[in-house]
Amino acid sequence: MKLRINKKLEALVAFIEADEVVADIGCDHAYLLIESVLKKQIKKGIGVDVKNGPLEGGQININKFGLEGVLTLRLGNGLEPLLYKEVNTVVIAGMGGYTIVDILEKSLSKVNELDKLILQPMTESELVRKFLKNNGWTITEEEIVEDDHLYVIIVARRGKWIWEDDFLLEIGPLLFEKKGPLYEKYIDYEVKTLEGILKGVSKGTENAFLKQRKKDTIEKIKMWEGYR
Repeated sequence: MKLRINKKLEALVAFIEADEVVADIGCDHAYLLIESVLKKQIKKGIGVDVKNGPLEGGQININKFGLEGVLTLRLGNGLEPLLYKEVNTVVIAGMGGYTIVDILEKSLSKVNELDKLILQPMTESELVRKFLKNNGWTITEEEIVEDDHLYVIIVARRGKWIWEDDFLLEIGPLLFEKKGPLYEKYIDYEVKTLEGILKGVSKGTENAFLKQRKKDTIEKIKMWEGYR
């Protein structure tokens, strides 16, 4: 039996390895964990969600594939339902960067014992990279995935942050180094978003705050353009 998943989930699963014990935070209907067993034969998986509905749907899917002995689901917030050192890899995907960082900071002692983080922030990816830099992690892989939208996946392991250029926190150091097939489109998207912000700011009645915001946005557009 096969599971139909989208390109983003396929890309996330590709970063999971067979010997890992994986927790998926915000697991929805457990698709990522099920695919990780089917494709990567992970030892064990734990799905966590704050709502009962997705967990009930996830349990139905787990039962359908006969994976009750490998996958379990828990109700709770972030890493709180996990025991200390219970998993070695954590996936957090489809949330804003601020939320991802908040989840990690609230369970820092558990995070510090992990081997790997697989993170897919929908926004504010610079906050995620800044957290990694400041907490003893380094980025080992980054990828842009197109699936009706551009998504950035960040894979991190314990290690020394080696990049001195702080603007790479915004762009992604490995995305910049690799400049893969979607890199130009990624830059275009970010510049277009900033241009939209600039247009909105320019319409407002000018005051000291808006004047500074306009200046900062223009500067950021120039920076993004300079990293093509």
